[in-house]
Amino acid sequence: MQGISKNALLRMGLFSALFLSVTMLSANPDKLFDKVSVEVASASPDDWMTYAKSAEKMIRKRSHLNEAKEWISKSLAIKETASNLEIMGDYYMANNLPEEAVNFYLKSMQSAQMIDFNVDVSDVQQKMFKAKQQSEKA
Repeated sequence: MQGISKNALLRMGLFSALFLSVTMLSANPDKLFDKVSVEVASASPDDWMTYAKSAEKMIRKRSHLNEAKEWISKSLAIKETASNLEIMGDYYMANNLPEEAVNFYLKSMQSAQMIDFNVDVSDVQQKMFKAKQQSEKA
């Protein structure tokens, strides 16, 4: 270890700790749920973003979807944005409700384009296309 500086060792240690904590949260949705529940509990009543991001994390893990729906609904009640409309679409896709997802993806794109007509909505368009395909199969 003579050739490695203390600074490099510290960086390696911090990277390892970060990697392990991310890996543990990814592997254990209940730990993630505990973490985001604390964030939601400490959010201010008008903090739509914390509610939306917390819901998004649980939807990605397909875990605690009832709570995720509650949080994203609260976020939308506070302030409707392209971001939380898209997350609601993701919620519906996670629950195999593609027709509802299409509606929210469309609202998300419209909301984004109201702010900036030239905004790139291709990611949401792809999600909407996938939802439409899934809806037609049903």
